[in-house]
Amino acid sequence: MIENIISASRRINIKNYLLPNYCAKAADFLIENKKRVGIITGFFVNNACETDGPLGARFLGEVLKTLGSDVLLLTDKYCKIDNFERVEFPIMDHEKSKIFADSILESFNPSLLISIERCGFTDDNRYYNMKKEDITQYTAKMDYLFRIKNTIGIGDGGNEIGFGNLKNKLKDKYISKTKTKHFVFAGVSNWGVYGLLAYMSLKLGENFLPSLEEQSSVLKELVKKGFVDGFSGERELKVDGLPLESHNKVLEELSKIVSERI
Repeated sequence: MIENIISASRRINIKNYLLPNYCAKAADFLIENKKRVGIITGFFVNNACETDGPLGARFLGEVLKTLGSDVLLLTDKYCKIDNFERVEFPIMDHEKSKIFADSILESFNPSLLISIERCGFTDDNRYYNMKKEDITQYTAKMDYLFRIKNTIGIGDGGNEIGFGNLKNKLKDKYISKTKTKHFVFAGVSNWGVYGLLAYMSLKLGENFLPSLEEQSSVLKELVKKGFVDGFSGERELKVDGLPLESHNKVLEELSKIVSERI
């Protein structure tokens, strides 16, 4: 089962709280609302952006473009991905952030917003990393985009946009309160994207998963541009502290399911 593959986690045990077939349902929702998609990503680590999130955003955006979607990437100044039309969300106070978010929603008019490994507000409207350090001054308040109805959140640690769906079950002040229509939990957020792509492949009859070579190439490209591992904060070929081999294993398992069914 695809959900079992992508949800293997070393950090947080929430499987009992997840909805059945949560990734399949999110993939259906994505396909139904793929006309104009805003992808939000970029998590601040060590004066840079971590590799978890942007890697998945790159692959998801490319697939959506092949399916005819208009894709807009929304990041802040620490996350520069040049493969799509991109809007940089400034780091501002709450009122200015609300106004900026409204201007984006009005001008782009998204049919769907997807957050991939993006830090979300806690109850005090601040941002905290996995070490419970306050990173508010380094994080644009893109939560204000998620006031529209059609949204998907992908997260792995509890402090990301989308975990608000489980806020009443996870009694921790560092859990994000920002909700999304669908929430995709994964052991690594990029794996959540791979789960969506696997289900999209089964639904549409075409394999949309990246190859192992593509995953390696894009990760090397990101690290060369200054992206860092989310655990060490160093520019190395890891995502969330895991070497490339661990991510290859997830892709191989998902690819096996897809190749057997289409």
